[in-house]
Amino acid sequence: MVVGPDIAGARLTFQVPAGAEVVRVVRRLGTCPSSVDDPAAELVASETGTAGATVEAFDYGLEAPGRYCYAVVAVGRLGRPGRVATAFYDHAGVGGGAGPPVADFDWQPDADAPRLVFFEEFSEDPDDDVVSWEWSFGDGATASGPSADHAYAAPGSYDVTLTVTDAAGNRASTTRTVEVADSQAAP
Repeated sequence: MVVGPDIAGARLTFQVPAGAEVVRVVRRLGTCPSSVDDPAAELVASETGTAGATVEAFDYGLEAPGRYCYAVVAVGRLGRPGRVATAFYDHAGVGGGAGPPVADFDWQPDADAPRLVFFEEFSEDPDDDVVSWEWSFGDGATASGPSADHAYAAPGSYDVTLTVTDAAGNRASTTRTVEVADSQAAP
């Protein structure tokens, strides 16, 4: 795991370990979290992804200057925490401005053609001034705009990334794994 500065917080980059159903990122001021459920720690992100995929998470909740410890915890299929990686980050305090956006999106396959997937962003920005949305669909195709649709050539797991940029040039990205099937499951 690597932790570095971002416009108004911290950027964390890590790889999804094998066997992880979800990866949780928690932080604590001054010392490392004792567990993923540490009551003094704050949840920063909860990410899914394909084993070995590189994921970026952003922490814009840092208010007080200080030394923060981040713990990345892989949680397996039975809900048991697994491997833990920790890293410290020295935060000098939030600079001017209201802060960068936080990228988020959802998706839905077409009922009649499940390899056609509709994407819609639900990003947040303190200034409400997101000006661009860039999609990468995990198969080499890209698109722009707050919503997009994409037809996949084959079923499979695809890591889809949305990158948003606000009027001040602040950028944020999030990656989600999208499962694409040949047909819809019966109700």
